[in-house]
Amino acid sequence: MQQLFDPDDAPELRREKAFIFGTAPKLAGDFLRAGRETRMSRASKDASVAEDIAHVWARGWTVLDAVINAMEQSSALMFTRSEVLDDHADVREALLLLQSATTLTLREISELLRAGYLSGAAARWRALHETAVTAVVVAEGGPSIARRYIDHGVTTQLLRLEAFYQQPHPDAPPAAERAERMQLVADLIAKHTIPGETVSFRRPYAWATPVMPARAKDGKHLEPNFTRLEAVAGQIDMRLLVQHGAHGHVHNDAGAVRTAVLKDGNLLLAGPRSDEVQTVAIPALRTIVVAAAATHLGFEPQLDEFGRLISLTGAAIADLAATGVQAFESVHRSSQMLF
Repeated sequence: MQQLFDPDDAPELRREKAFIFGTAPKLAGDFLRAGRETRMSRASKDASVAEDIAHVWARGWTVLDAVINAMEQSSALMFTRSEVLDDHADVREALLLLQSATTLTLREISELLRAGYLSGAAARWRALHETAVTAVVVAEGGPSIARRYIDHGVTTQLLRLEAFYQQPHPDAPPAAERAERMQLVADLIAKHTIPGETVSFRRPYAWATPVMPARAKDGKHLEPNFTRLEAVAGQIDMRLLVQHGAHGHVHNDAGAVRTAVLKDGNLLLAGPRSDEVQTVAIPALRTIVVAAAATHLGFEPQLDEFGRLISLTGAAIADLAATGVQAFESVHRSSQMLF
């Protein structure tokens, strides 16, 4: 995150940034202490076999619990601020939605990994990665991209509902209500259709059309897809890991088979394997660094009192997630577990 320090920044802005990144590790320590208490409380109630295995990675799980706890607190902080109506309101709304989705998905990854459900954990990491990429594009795109993102979600969901209700269904809304919804969809499509472009606003990721590179033959935007979004967000280096998560653990296990591990000579059907920590837990925490930076540092347009607070919180969460990466990596390199 050192790239955020621009040599052209005004002295006051440099001081604010120095304060945020200087204080963030201290706040991260506070989150870690809260996470340790959360883990101790949960461990006292949960005596499952999965927890018996998970103690091998106790330091990493403690940090992960702290990250989740901090993300939940931060979502509540964002929610109170999202009531402000100004030129940046759409960005706040979109980033709050993405922050909440990030928090929920990370908790799902944690629970699936602890229980040894490998395919499920890998699949949820792909969702986490996509949310982080989206957050970066929205944060950097500003209010216009944020509004397109929100309206695209409304359009997509209403079109899916209408396709569903076209089947005979006892709970289908009245025809007048459905017509009103479709009129809203038509209005949103008309509002966000870019003149002269060939990409329909109905298409997946069409909200990101304005940030796509231009085609060489006619100068129009390339059609958005997730690979291109990764490139715009500077996350294209994760592409091979996304493919690994999509194919590496799905075949023959239907996404639900637990891992068999040997611990102290006893066969136990639970807990994450060493390679799953390397390919899911560690990437998830690395992704949180990206997501936290985007959702928090992009939440306010300037470093006023709240902007300073939310930026400090995001920097602390990113610092804490990086600590979790180190905790998991240190065990991964020395683990003697047999499979």
